[in-house]
Amino acid sequence: MIPQSPIRASLFRLKSSVWVIVDGDDQAYHREYYLKGGKQMRLPKRGERGFTLIELLIVVAILGVLAAVIIPNVQRFIGAGETEAQETELSNIQLAVTAMMVDNNLSILPDGYVDGTALLLATNDMSAFPHKTAAIGVAGQKETDPDGTTYFESDKNGYILYGHDIDADGVADDLVNYVAQPQTAYWYIVTANGTVSQEPTEP
Repeated sequence: MIPQSPIRASLFRLKSSVWVIVDGDDQAYHREYYLKGGKQMRLPKRGERGFTLIELLIVVAILGVLAAVIIPNVQRFIGAGETEAQETELSNIQLAVTAMMVDNNLSILPDGYVDGTALLLATNDMSAFPHKTAAIGVAGQKETDPDGTTYFESDKNGYILYGHDIDADGVADDLVNYVAQPQTAYWYIVTANGTVSQEPTEP
């Protein structure tokens, strides 16, 4: 229901859902009512004011100062976090390679390890790192397991960090994972003595 004015009023229909009541003789006093749901929305009274241009400019200036202070710090923290993640992953991969070489009685890796050359580019696939192709039964490659047992042809080739076949038992099962995931965020190469280097982007 549209409220009635105690003073003489003129009622004008503007739209299907809006009525405007103009009260008084010489003094115009406007109120706007939305009939939908019985909700009302009052127009500003005469004499009421909003923000001035100066006030808005002051707010914009304050926001600009805050942005200038905060954004560089956020970027610095993001950069520091990425650097820390790189260093942590490199450390984990280095420890994994060292553990794999110790477990397999390797003082150096056989030829064919991932060394960053054209044929053996840096990789983030730990099921192929550091040496996927070390062949069973080939002299100087993958000959015996840590117990001194000669590998069978049906055992799995390679000295790798994920899915490594360490037992000479004739089957490629009971695989060892020296890392938690088969892929890393960054790319790696290695030297013959097991020193790992990191590449931040794909080669």
